[in-house]
Amino acid sequence: MKYGRVFLSICFILLSTVNLLAQQINSSAFRKDKLRELWQALNLKKSKSYDRAHNQAEKKGWETHRKSPRGTSTVLVGLDTLGFPIYLQTCDDNISAITTATNTVQPGGALGLNLSGSSTFLSNKLAIWDEGIVFSAHNEFAGKTIKVPDGATNVLDHVTHVAGTLFAKGVLPQVKGMAFGLTTLQSYDFINDQAEMALAADRLLISNHSYGYEAGWSFNNVQNRWEWNGLPGDTVDYKFGFYSDDAMVYDEIAFNAPEYLIVQAAGNSHGETGPTVGNTYYGYASKTDPTMVNKGPFTGDISSNNGYDVISGTANAKNILTVGAVNPSPTGPITSTVQIAPFSSWGPTDDGRIKPDICGNGVNVLSTGRGAPNAYFSTSGTSAATPNVSGSLFLLQEYYALKNSGNFMRSATLKGLACHTAYDAGNPGPDYIYGWGLLNMSRAAQTITDNGSKSLINEETLANGLVQTYTMEATNNEPLMATLTWTDPKGEPTVYGVVNDHALKLVNDLDLRFTDGSATYSPWVLNPAKPAKNATTGDNIRDNIEQVYIANPIAGKTYTLTVSHKGKLTNGLQNYSLIVTGIQTAQFNGPATNNLYLKVFPTPASSYINIVFNALTKNILTIELYNAIGQKVYNSVKQVSQGAYTTTLNTEDLINGLYYMRLQLGDKIYLRTVPIIK
Repeated sequence: MKYGRVFLSICFILLSTVNLLAQQINSSAFRKDKLRELWQALNLKKSKSYDRAHNQAEKKGWETHRKSPRGTSTVLVGLDTLGFPIYLQTCDDNISAITTATNTVQPGGALGLNLSGSSTFLSNKLAIWDEGIVFSAHNEFAGKTIKVPDGATNVLDHVTHVAGTLFAKGVLPQVKGMAFGLTTLQSYDFINDQAEMALAADRLLISNHSYGYEAGWSFNNVQNRWEWNGLPGDTVDYKFGFYSDDAMVYDEIAFNAPEYLIVQAAGNSHGETGPTVGNTYYGYASKTDPTMVNKGPFTGDISSNNGYDVISGTANAKNILTVGAVNPSPTGPITSTVQIAPFSSWGPTDDGRIKPDICGNGVNVLSTGRGAPNAYFSTSGTSAATPNVSGSLFLLQEYYALKNSGNFMRSATLKGLACHTAYDAGNPGPDYIYGWGLLNMSRAAQTITDNGSKSLINEETLANGLVQTYTMEATNNEPLMATLTWTDPKGEPTVYGVVNDHALKLVNDLDLRFTDGSATYSPWVLNPAKPAKNATTGDNIRDNIEQVYIANPIAGKTYTLTVSHKGKLTNGLQNYSLIVTGIQTAQFNGPATNNLYLKVFPTPASSYINIVFNALTKNILTIELYNAIGQKVYNSVKQVSQGAYTTTLNTEDLINGLYYMRLQLGDKIYLRTVPIIK
């Protein structure tokens, strides 16, 4: 493939099969086994937790289920490690498609791409987890297949509304879904979401999660009272910004399914501001007794959920896409009137990461209902914004696959593309209200169109101790931008009950820099201690997404982009994705072979691997073999003489899967990928 004048120089050689890694790795035997192990453990854990919670509910004064007047639901799903209840809360067209410019890529759109999700290779690759399941008898889903893998039977409005935004066929033109041509959807009840996600992850591209974890203030309309869900004595709920066991599990699932993107609502906590001073409220009896009791008149000493750091639960995970809500924009993502919805939750996470990641339309969204085959209703919430984004991103996967022989992007690539091309609302650069801005499908799709000429979409692997460099020339009248994203290994969960623990959750800290020979350009950074301040530039030590932005590059000037890392990479290797725009057409310059003439065969291998090369000088040879998650399974260090060299690795004891080989000869390092199939 030609990349115009984008020159890539890498400190090691990658066989062409490395580009196939994103497509193969999620079906490797090791990762499938890991996901199945997760499913078994999570399934058992959730069942026990759910039963314990419901057995204690009446005694402790907990509601098991309630529905608000505007249609959102709150459901008791388990207990946390402190014994307190865990509630999941639902976060509650054409205007949505216009707001995010999704209409520009659909049939009849300005880009002429005719994307609708109708490609057969997308079948069964989109899922929805929500309270209950979709009303499949709706006219908007006629001729479509909605599968219910977990056997749930409770048909509800909220999930039906979300599904309509995802893929309603457009019988009523105003409610045509983002991926309206898609004919299949997997519909799961959210009670056992994590176990089910682990089991399904390696078969999915995107799943939609229009719900979150109840935290801070919430109004219990069944009991007609305000309830404080934080611990007694705390003025803020520790669950806001909190990297929980559940967030860690989401990250682990994503890490083991590199093409699978989890799209999660940021929540509506800004719309739940608590009682007025002097009014009675309810809360937990003590920090060790989760009984819900009358706490007397509110004295005003508890946060009102109306500031920063009010995103809870799994929405704080690193490897997912967290979605905030904006008001509808009838002119698309091209106007300064784009405005955050008043209920949409703001970040940051407790360790200062950027959340939400991106925004979609979440106000007065008309979609399908369950009352009858022709039932429709409008609602507002990040629940409505999330399918606007996830259904749209599904079309980007369709477009990329159509242009790349059926291969899909890694989830990190898709996330990076969405954030890189977003309409920058709010403060310049990223912020803790809009994240990277409003989804801009027109620009995202154009970046795919231009890949290899005016843009670069690249998926690579960085090994311990190495730096990769890219050299490119800037174009006219356009900022030079590069965005680096990666699916990070799971972090260490924060201790339950601790408020605002700032310990970093990033495991592998990659770094992105531009240089022009005289100046170095660093990525955006935010200061969580001053969340309202504009982003500056510097060393980003928090996020697994970094962006370098040069507003006014010199046209025709050469810029060098480097990807490196700090410390030692967990697992020895880290996949990453790179998006670059604002570059000129150029010729791709492949890495030199240094006359090594390295051959690794057979591929796929079974019981042995042959390695043959020509050593230019006497040197030290190190050969390492890693499995799909970076665990070292073979290591050899020896001295070799100048000339032809041959050796054989015994692989009889290795399981089926895709393996990395790292060969170092002196100061030269080479990588190969070797599938092993018995």
